[in-house]
Amino acid sequence: MSLSSFLTGVVDTFTSLVNGIHYPLAEYLNKYQDAIIDIENVVLKNALSNHFKNVQVLSADKTLTDYDFVIQRLDCNGANRVVKVPVGDAVENHPFWIVNSSGGAYTITVKSNDAVDTLGTITQGSAGLFLPDGNGEYLPSSSGGAGITDGDKGDITVSGSGATWIIDNATVTLAKMANMATASLLGRNTAGSGVPEELSAATVRTLLGLVIGINVQAYDAQLFSNLPQNSKSANYTLVLTDSGKHVLHPSADTTARTFTIPSNASVPFPIGTVITFVNQNAAGVLTVAITTDTQRLAGAGTTGNRTLAANGIGTWLKINATEWICSGPGLT
Repeated sequence: MSLSSFLTGVVDTFTSLVNGIHYPLAEYLNKYQDAIIDIENVVLKNALSNHFKNVQVLSADKTLTDYDFVIQRLDCNGANRVVKVPVGDAVENHPFWIVNSSGGAYTITVKSNDAVDTLGTITQGSAGLFLPDGNGEYLPSSSGGAGITDGDKGDITVSGSGATWIIDNATVTLAKMANMATASLLGRNTAGSGVPEELSAATVRTLLGLVIGINVQAYDAQLFSNLPQNSKSANYTLVLTDSGKHVLHPSADTTARTFTIPSNASVPFPIGTVITFVNQNAAGVLTVAITTDTQRLAGAGTTGNRTLAANGIGTWLKINATEWICSGPGLT
């Protein structure tokens, strides 16, 4: 019986005796009863508050009874502990809120006091609520890190008494991954190991050391089955896209012109590049010059600028990074 129930019974007894005999006394007793209830509420509130603040330091495993507080703040004190809850009394059992307030990474394993059932494991800084099932037993807790037993949960395997969670192989689908931009790949460009990154096509080409027009064709490059023409009626310096073409000096331009092969440092034509120069009938004299690299006339082996007369045709082949060899009728 609680203090409030006892005092209320006493007050009720005295009130019935004096009721109708001495009204002021009855009124006084009623007011006294209210004061007693208020005092008890304050005392109870302070007791619960102090109990919740206070941590019980364990020196061994602990067995709870129906007379223990609902709130149990426990410090494992340097070892994993077992806390047992009472079983066998379906009427008196009450819930337990067990808090692991240990200063280290120690666990509290909650069992029934007959050691038949393991109801949960509470890790440091976690708590578990254990409820009676109405049949003299307690239900396993699933709160605050407690009650997660080891084993495969479908897509996740739990081990280490609930401390380690590992996603099973082949369970993360593409739909569960982060969205990616169009025309991008998953990889890593940042130095050192780390999380995967979203890479653009340009970044992937750089990682693979591929330069469009040198190591690989552009995705929209035209693959020629003939020898495309680039007609020029003015002095002209070759560009990378002239590779595999013939550069024509047409009949309509009777003025002498100079077509220049740029240095490898300026325009790095791949080794094996072939370019043909054609000086059409009646066109002015065509000089094929080179900046800082070498062009060598096949057969004679002479170097320097080459002259291509009208109706002449000459083919240039790049044989190393800075040297071309050329030959053809009308070429001197």
